[in-house]
Amino acid sequence: RAVTPSLEASQQSHIDDLVQRNRTHEQTIRKLKDELAQEKNRAKTVVQDIQTKLHAEKREWREACDTLQSCHRIHQLRLHVELEKQRSGQLAEQDLLRKEKVAALQREFAITKFQIQESLLERQILELEDK
Repeated sequence: RAVTPSLEASQQSHIDDLVQRNRTHEQTIRKLKDELAQEKNRAKTVVQDIQTKLHAEKREWREACDTLQSCHRIHQLRLHVELEKQRSGQLAEQDLLRKEKVAALQREFAITKFQIQESLLERQILELEDK
């Protein structure tokens, strides 16, 4: 069966159009694949950058927390030193009061001893006077 030249030309034109479209689509697909690969690489780089920044930020936070804990510990130790100074002062005050009490008791003892001796001597004087 013979195909008429106008039909054959129409079909050839249609085939050429489909081939051209196919090439255009293949080119578009290659371009999109390239763009996808580039975007994947870019995304990978961005993720790596974010992870690097995250690790750096974590390290900074860790260092800041360590510094804060050290400052808190120093403050606690200073408070402990202050408390111990106050306790030491209190003990020194108690020791001073104890020494004052001992001195007062020693004075009272000396006075009492003197008074007893004075009484004994007065009694001896009276006894000697009576004789």
